Amino acid sequence: MGKGIQKIKFTCGEKGLTFLAGFPIIYQFAKSLNLLRFYQTYLRLSHRNTYYHWSDLLLSHFYFTIAGIERLNHLTSLKYNGLLPQLTGLPMLPGTRAMRDFLLGLTSQDLSQIQRIHDLIRQKMFLYPNVLTTAILDFDSSVLTVYGNQELAE
Repeated sequence: MGKGIQKIKFTCGEKGLTFLAGFPIIYQFAKSLNLLRFYQTYLRLSHRNTYYHWSDLLLSHFYFTIAGIERLNHLTSLKYNGLLPQLTGLPMLPGTRAMRDFLLGLTSQDLSQIQRIHDLIRQKMFLYPNVLTTAILDFDSSVLTVYGNQELAE
């Protein structure tokens, strides 16, 4: 049997939460790993963009993947969300075109670098001196009345 976490089970008991409800936790996770700086230190990608740094695009892809965005054309709804940049720590989220150009522009050398970094991050996460076997997150919330049909929120 391998070392590290073998099985992770996520459960949510509340109804009426949007898929963006977990972004602050994911941001804290990325911040605790110092993910953006990690990308900048260990990667040298060939991508060039005049507005977005490739490390911001890679971190955005991380957030979009966790948010369950399966198609790039669904990024439009997130790009103009005024709260998400604050929740992700990025100055502005890239749109469909920037992400498409970034992903299509990755070379095989870029992909092998990203795979190497992925393995380093896994080692960093799973080989902590005090490995946790169980984590329980308990969120208490207040319900504020929202008028209209806004993502099934209460």
